[in-house]
Amino acid sequence: MPKSRTGWGLLIGAALLALLVVIGIVPRVRQNAELIAASTAPDAGIVQVSVIAPKRADGPIDLVLPSNIQAIEEAAIYARTNGYVRERYVDIGDRVAAGKALAQIDTPELRRRTKALPASPPIASASWNVTS
Repeated sequence: MPKSRTGWGLLIGAALLALLVVIGIVPRVRQNAELIAASTAPDAGIVQVSVIAPKRADGPIDLVLPSNIQAIEEAAIYARTNGYVRERYVDIGDRVAAGKALAQIDTPELRRRTKALPASPPIASASWNVTS
């Protein structure tokens, strides 16, 4: 038996340390033994699963998802002259090729100005190309 207070302190400290080591190691050893026993059991890792063959569902197969459609590019269309739309050749949503006429515009003011020009064909055609 230790005679000094320091000796008793060291003895109690060593006993507590040994107790904590035993408390920490014993559960791990037990758990490890249980895992080994479970992995070596005859039915270890076998899980029963129900399986069915896939087949096509009866009825319509429509998938409706929420969405919206928006153009990637938008182009503003401006007329080269003032006038009124006489006839439309395409409608909203129609596909058009480059250079295709979209509408016919009636231009009464331009027609009046070209009639007032002199009757000389080269001058009239030059004026028409400049204003149109």
